[in-house]
Amino acid sequence: MISSSSGLNITNNIKLLAHNKKTKHTGYKKMIKNKQQDSRSKVNQIIHHFTENITTGHYQPGQRLVEQALSLELGISRGPIREAMRALSAIGLLDLKPGRGAQIKTLHKEDITQRFYLLEALGSLAITASGHHDLAYLKENISREHPVRHSGSFFSKVTNFYVQIACLNQNFLLADYISKLNLDYFSHHIIHLFGLDAEELDARFVPVQQAILSSNRDKALTEHQKWSRHIFTITELAD
Repeated sequence: MISSSSGLNITNNIKLLAHNKKTKHTGYKKMIKNKQQDSRSKVNQIIHHFTENITTGHYQPGQRLVEQALSLELGISRGPIREAMRALSAIGLLDLKPGRGAQIKTLHKEDITQRFYLLEALGSLAITASGHHDLAYLKENISREHPVRHSGSFFSKVTNFYVQIACLNQNFLLADYISKLNLDYFSHHIIHLFGLDAEELDARFVPVQQAILSSNRDKALTEHQKWSRHIFTITELAD
């Protein structure tokens, strides 16, 4: 026969074991969650590393990326690197080729031509739908912009401007389409491929911004089309 004190001890032991098991299980869950967050942080770190180096021209179009070398360079295991590469491939910055690994996306002249035509069309849509609301917000953002001093920032400035207009009009689908042209990431490559003057192009883009800020859509549309035609002329991409 088990005494009441013995029964109480057994009950307490069972509760303690259950508590320890629950604590251990919670600890495992936290550990797994922390590992997942750490992995996600590393993936984001790698994505930022790639986008920055593509934008500045440190990574050249067609350049092959070796996982082992990247792992040593970044001090990160190859798993997060592969995940980051898949994400960058999905948005069109990398090409993943079976058996050959990854390489920086190469934009050929016909690719760039199509993207410029799309920018002209999508930019026109953004301007046509622009309203009078939140112009102060847009003006403040433009005032914070630094002058274009290097080739990697020019098309980033242009793309961001049209994306902001689309977002202010609540047209997030249009903003997404403009972003997916990836002209901001390949600005350095495009400028150097055609021998363009980023500062001169920037000066020609200012009237588009000024017309939008003065709520003159017709003038903004005219200046946008004039700027687009200039791009086609100096790159000899026009039909």
